[in-house]
Amino acid sequence: MDSSGLGALIGSIRRLREAGGAVGVVCTRPAVLRLLHTTGFDRIVEVSSTIPEAVAVIESTVAPTD
Repeated sequence: MDSSGLGALIGSIRRLREAGGAVGVVCTRPAVLRLLHTTGFDRIVEVSSTIPEAVAVIESTVAPTD
């Protein structure tokens, strides 16, 4: 992932949150995880190592609608 990809990801997350959405990021590649940590991305959104983990994170942050 380069800076363009990271910028696109952050922009998409911002727009999604402005629209009331939630996002989960899954990453299993150590080099990409280091990049996300070094750039502070992991302070913006939690990075999970599995899809079920990411779903749990989203479910814990989204308020029920009913």
